[in-house]
Amino acid sequence: MIRKIDESMKNRYFSMQVMDRDVTDTQRKQYCDTLFKNHTGKSHENDHGENDAMIMVDEKELVLHHKHLSVSYLHHGVHDSVEAMETLVEAIVEESAQKHLLTLVQSNDVELFESLGFETVVDMYRYNMNSSIVPEFGVDGIVLDPKSDELLSAYQNFSKHFDGYFERDIQYYDEMKQYLKSMGGSIVGLTANGKLVGYLLFINYKTSIEVLECCYDKSGTLLKLLSFASRGKARIVMYCSVFEKIEKILPESRREKVPFILAKVNDQELFERLFHIKIISAYSAFNAFGKAIWNRDFY
Repeated sequence: MIRKIDESMKNRYFSMQVMDRDVTDTQRKQYCDTLFKNHTGKSHENDHGENDAMIMVDEKELVLHHKHLSVSYLHHGVHDSVEAMETLVEAIVEESAQKHLLTLVQSNDVELFESLGFETVVDMYRYNMNSSIVPEFGVDGIVLDPKSDELLSAYQNFSKHFDGYFERDIQYYDEMKQYLKSMGGSIVGLTANGKLVGYLLFINYKTSIEVLECCYDKSGTLLKLLSFASRGKARIVMYCSVFEKIEKILPESRREKVPFILAKVNDQELFERLFHIKIISAYSAFNAFGKAIWNRDFY
C-alpha cells in the first residue's frame, strides 16, 4: 500500500536512515524533524502494516532550455527493502506522469533508479583539498548568516549562467537555514558595494568543512569565502558542478566525479514537440542545447 507520509512515521524514518556524514543522533533527530516539517512524501507499507520504504516528493519549477517546467523531485529516500522502494517509486512516477513531463530524483543509490528507467543528468565534482592551498584574505565584506532575500538574489545572479536548475524563493532559504542548523552547519556570504555577491553553505567538522553549495560572481569571491570558512581547519571538501573548472584556481585540489540528480522523461513525444528536438534519453534531453548544467538542490 502507498500512503502519504505523516508525523506518525517519523520514528520509523529515523530508524531506516543512513547518513553519509558524521553526525550525532541528536543532529539526525533534528534533521528528520526538519524534513517532516518542510516536505511531503510517500511511504510503502508492507503486508504486516510496516513502512519499509519512504521518500520525500516535492513539486519544483525546473528551468530548462529557457522554459519553466513543473516537475516532481524525489529526495531523501530510505528503505529496508529494495523491492519496496522500487514499488514506491514506480507508483510515484506513474502519478507524476499524469501532470509532469519529467520526474527527477536525488539519490546516492544510482543503480536502483537506473533500473527504473532514470538516468544521471547532473554530475558534480567533489573536490578535496588541504586548506593551506587557499590564499589568505582579510574579513572585509564577510557576512555571517546573510538574509534569505539576499541569498536568493545571489543565487539568481549565479544560476542564470546555467541550465537545468530549480527556481527558488525566500521560503527555500528560510527552510535551508533550519536544515543547516540541525546539521551543525553555517552560511557565510561576501558583500561588495552593499550587495551580496556570493555565499557558501557548509557543515563544520572538527578538522574540516564540507561545502555543500557555493554561489559567487567571480572566482575571487569564492576564494575569499573559502579562506574565511576554512580558518582553523585542515581540509576542505567542496561540491561544484563539472562546468565550474575549480581546478584552474585551485590546481592542487583533487576531484572525483559523483552523480547527483537522475531524471526520467515521462512523455518523450511531448518533450520533443515542446522543444522541437529529438532525444534518445533523459541525458540528451538535458544537454540538447549545450548549455552548462547546474543544480545543487540537496534539500
